[in-house]
Amino acid sequence: MCIIFGILIVITILAGLYLFSKLKYTTGTRQDETHFITTSDGWRLALHRYRPQGAKPRSEPVFLHHGLTCSHIGFDLNVGNEKHPVPSLALWLAAKGYDVWSCDLRGRDASEHAGHFHEKNWDWNVDDYIEKDNPAIVDYILSKSSYKNLHWIGHSMGGILLFCYCALNGSPKIASGISAGSGLDYTDTGSHYQPLIPYAGIAGKFGRIPAGVFGKVFAPFCGRINNMFEAFNYYPKNTAPKAARMIHGAALFDTTGKVFHQMASLFTPGGLRSADGRTIYTELAGKVTTPMLLLAGDKDIQASPQLGEKTRKLFPGDDHQTAFFGKEYGHIEHYGHFDLLCGLRAEIEVYPHIIHWLEAHPAKKARAKKKA
Repeated sequence: MCIIFGILIVITILAGLYLFSKLKYTTGTRQDETHFITTSDGWRLALHRYRPQGAKPRSEPVFLHHGLTCSHIGFDLNVGNEKHPVPSLALWLAAKGYDVWSCDLRGRDASEHAGHFHEKNWDWNVDDYIEKDNPAIVDYILSKSSYKNLHWIGHSMGGILLFCYCALNGSPKIASGISAGSGLDYTDTGSHYQPLIPYAGIAGKFGRIPAGVFGKVFAPFCGRINNMFEAFNYYPKNTAPKAARMIHGAALFDTTGKVFHQMASLFTPGGLRSADGRTIYTELAGKVTTPMLLLAGDKDIQASPQLGEKTRKLFPGDDHQTAFFGKEYGHIEHYGHFDLLCGLRAEIEVYPHIIHWLEAHPAKKARAKKKA
């Protein structure tokens, strides 16, 4: 009886933390428009548009792609103050005159959600992102643009999917690519994901992985005490406490066991492959001719600078570069995984590299201007 009572108390506490975070850590991202598209297999996806600002905006389209369990919120947390600045890459790029679009992949935030008792269930894998979600998103953005190609900035898995898109489809629709904390082959790069890989097979048997639930339960404690869980996602001293809580409380969402299982192939010789094992993306990396800039933080325990350099060498030609951040590279503070986007000094240390890359690799105008 005491054991049952104890279990009930724990469940009640966890449920309370989840509900508290769901109410407390909500953010209204500051997009000008939200568009909806439908993939070839019927999923309704949300795209959030930040229209270009300024008297003479460039209006080149920039696609911001979130990571494994994140959403478009990661690019615009909508928190911060003068003491703890939290930059928004989406707003910053729009202010520079770019036509900015951020996505929500299937099953999260403003896109169509999955359930257990209707046709849209927790049954997709990474191939669905590569073959269905991303092509639909790219084509839609370009349909609303006067340009025939776009810039793709991907964080974590968003960068991985950028590489996969270009490996499969070539580069005509992607003017330039920027990845933040991404790679194609994580073997021997020091990633702290490595010890979890033996359990990937178990994860693959579950329909739903409650990453968003866990994030909300933990969110109230973020930015308050030092812990390894936070260090896994960002370098705490380089992240405003409010940003830390918003990342876990608002930006994270559940995904599927099949996604986790397929992502585990990043840690096998040869790196990421399709669900059936027939497509190995490092073997197709020679087709990636889009100029790629690979960003990484010196204290990123998910995706190290070593991974960035290893991935850069997979791509042909001399048009690809790396840029690393942290005390080891002359910056004021260390950088982790998420703070490449929203760290205290990201706007003055990271963002200039991004704008320089975009300006150095401009998108091309379409022959006939299309109506936005």
